[in-house]
Amino acid sequence: MPNHALLLRKYFQLLQWFTESEAAFLDVLHPEFMQVDYPNLIVATTRERNFRKLMEGVAAGRRMLANQYFHHRSLIETGDTVFAEYYWTGELKVKAGRLHRGHILKANICSIIQFKSGKIFRQSNYNCFEPLR
Repeated sequence: MPNHALLLRKYFQLLQWFTESEAAFLDVLHPEFMQVDYPNLIVATTRERNFRKLMEGVAAGRRMLANQYFHHRSLIETGDTVFAEYYWTGELKVKAGRLHRGHILKANICSIIQFKSGKIFRQSNYNCFEPLR
């Protein structure tokens, strides 16, 4: 049985470091990868992202954020599904609306991640951002 937790750590490291290498992501993501972000403070409507859109999001994150960190709280694994709870922070490196450069965004996140053929196949994100000040 594959070690899903190890694969997830690698995936979150790639995201945290704003890795733009498609090959690095293809090591952990299934070719038919799909991510769903449900509405939250940042995303007004449900958003689906395939591999290409994820890579565009990584590049956009690199332009917008000075850094980001994923602080894992818990992982619950059942078969080919992992429930991941973590705390995310991201520091703005540009002004964004009323938010100044250097502002720290914070969110409590729960992701349901499904695996297929030993790779991340589906990811559903439930992001709960702390109020903007």
